[in-house]
Amino acid sequence: MWRRLAATAVVLATALWSAAPGSEERRACARLPGLPDLTRTTAVVVRHLQEADATARRRPSSAAAVGALALAYHAEGFNDQAAECC
Repeated sequence: MWRRLAATAVVLATALWSAAPGSEERRACARLPGLPDLTRTTAVVVRHLQEADATARRRPSSAAAVGALALAYHAEGFNDQAAECC
């Protein structure tokens, strides 16, 4: 009986966690690529990518924000990261 109760509790907790406000945002944000190694780029490029990344992470379900991040990566020659945004 205790095993069945424990299993039910786990299933219920999982369902509540996945339905919690912001859970879709967390999953969308987790799919965004991390910033690449920017040590060999100019300060302007670093700022451009950091700003686009921050905006996409604030609004990971926004096609405009994630698209702007993909475009920024592509414009700066980080094609692998650009492809990961799709």
